[in-house]
This record gives sequence, C-alpha cells and structure tokens, in this order.
Amino acid sequence: MALPGNLEMKEVLSFFEKKGISLHAKKQKILGFTFIGFGGGKTGNAGETNFSEKEIYGKLAGLCKGEEKIVLCTHLPPFGTK
Repeated sequence: MALPGNLEMKEVLSFFEKKGISLHAKKQKILGFTFIGFGGGKTGNAGETNFSEKEIYGKLAGLCKGEEKIVLCTHLPPFGTK
C-alpha cells in the first residue's frame, strides 16, 4: 500500500493507482483490520497533492463508518504532534 506525500506531483498518485497499491482515500481489509488511508497535505503547502481539511475529514469519516479495527494511514502527522 502506498500514499503520496504533500510534495508529490499528481502523476505519483496515478502511478500508485495503475500499480494497484494506492491507499489514498480508500480502505483495505487485511487479517481483520481495516487500513484507511489519505495521503498528501493540507492546502497551502507546496506540491500538487494538497487538500482542504474539510475534504480530508469528510473522506476519512466516510471510510471509517461501520468499521471497528481501524489502522489510520496518513502522510500528515496528528494535530499537535511535535
């Protein structure tokens, strides 16, 4: 599974999709766990794979619905992380 970083060009995400390894804005169940992913960064950063907080939250919230054992995979660290 792979996620783009905030400085990636959009072609990187397309490459991951073509290879079937993208976890960006998707979920994948493995051994009873649901891996949920969202790559890139927040709008305002350099790079082509940046999204608004509203877009990130909305997509992740939708992917989490109905799931119990979740492993969240993101490029961005959690808020307040030093």
